[in-house]
Amino acid sequence: MPIRSYQPGDEDAQARIYNVATASLPGFKPSKPEEIARRYQAADSDPTTRYYSIENGEVVGYAVFGSNGRVSCPWCLPGPEDLREPLLETVVAEMKRRRIAEAWAAYRADWSPVLDFLRGHAFSQKRSIINYVAETSRLPTGERLPSNRVISHLEKNELPRLVELTPVL
Repeated sequence: MPIRSYQPGDEDAQARIYNVATASLPGFKPSKPEEIARRYQAADSDPTTRYYSIENGEVVGYAVFGSNGRVSCPWCLPGPEDLREPLLETVVAEMKRRRIAEAWAAYRADWSPVLDFLRGHAFSQKRSIINYVAETSRLPTGERLPSNRVISHLEKNELPRLVELTPVL
């Protein structure tokens, strides 16, 4: 099973794979090839951080990483899901080669299959981020929060890390 790096036009296959692989997950939002292409045309985009599994001449899986250490879950079409392992291994090996010290991911808390996969590959949860859109007067307060939730102020030194959380699909 060959794994290769990005080639122009892979955006179509990447969107198709992501959409099929994540369609059943809560809050699914379809990816579009033109959105992927737009991100890949950014000045800081590096095509050598994107890897694709090929089976019978077709792209059937992919995984990407950023120079900040953020990795995507390896996504595959139904059937060749066993290609997720070599995709992740390829990404991690390249990150090590580039001396990227830490690999991290950010996914929804209700995407259990993704979180289980990552935990099964030595990723551990460091933080939960919950996004709210509401009038500030309607935000939950300490006494109305579930016991496993904490609301804290964003510290100034945390801002660069928050900015790094741009989506990688």
